[in-house]
Amino acid sequence: MNSSGEGLKIGRVVKEFRHKKQITLHDLAAKTGIAKTVLDEIENGDVVPPVATLLKLARAFNVGMASFFEEEAADTKISVTRSGERVKIKRRPHHHHEGEIDYIYESLETHKGDKHMEPLLVEFQPVDTGDMVFTNHEGEEFLFVLEGRLEFRTDERVERLDPGDTIYFESEINHGLRSLDGKPAKALKGSKFIHIYASCPTGWRIPSEMSVKIARMAVQTNIFPLYEVEDGIKYTINYRPKEYLVREYFKLQGRFKHLTDRDLDQIQEMVNEDWELLLRKAAERV
Repeated sequence: MNSSGEGLKIGRVVKEFRHKKQITLHDLAAKTGIAKTVLDEIENGDVVPPVATLLKLARAFNVGMASFFEEEAADTKISVTRSGERVKIKRRPHHHHEGEIDYIYESLETHKGDKHMEPLLVEFQPVDTGDMVFTNHEGEEFLFVLEGRLEFRTDERVERLDPGDTIYFESEINHGLRSLDGKPAKALKGSKFIHIYASCPTGWRIPSEMSVKIARMAVQTNIFPLYEVEDGIKYTINYRPKEYLVREYFKLQGRFKHLTDRDLDQIQEMVNEDWELLLRKAAERV
């Protein structure tokens, strides 16, 4: 397994990306919200950045986190990372700078460059409450506790998590984590959620041969828009429909025979509002 001092050279990679993009440290600080002094220390190898900082840098350079761990991240549909290839990041002993990690994390996938999630194994250390490091950033986070007991803190809430427990939270909230019982706790970080549309001919009162048409109409009317969300903030619309009226979708199903024209008009308004909101979110992150 690679260690942070031997194989990573994160600072060198950050500097190479910055030079390739032809931007200054000042510009990168403005784009990421990371202090210029911290960026300088990262590039010089004085600071080992936490996951949140790496994600900000990855977005700024429009690359995946794997790009910081491999010389060239491959564009492949299937990627296998062997146990000995995993990359472990940790702070050097007796060495601490502002903005540096206070936990150990391993990148569980180091080859694929265009992935939509960053799977990590994180090891949190036991520290006193007063020594906890709190952070906040755009996006969302998910943790699945594997070993030990973990404490999650915000300015207003404390949650204790046992093995098998999970927590999902909006990471713009000021938050910190530490292990309990005087020993490290391990958790998996990063996941993907896929929402699948599936028809039910019996319950929806439609002929089974209409199932595919119903599903297509759900997309065409924006009842079920097709889009992706990365890190809770980057919206990508995968298909822009012809925008049929929602009544074209509802009239095909017996379960909606009770809806009046007024009901359908109100539903149409709600669908239009949701679609406009989705368009704005996608435009903000172009």
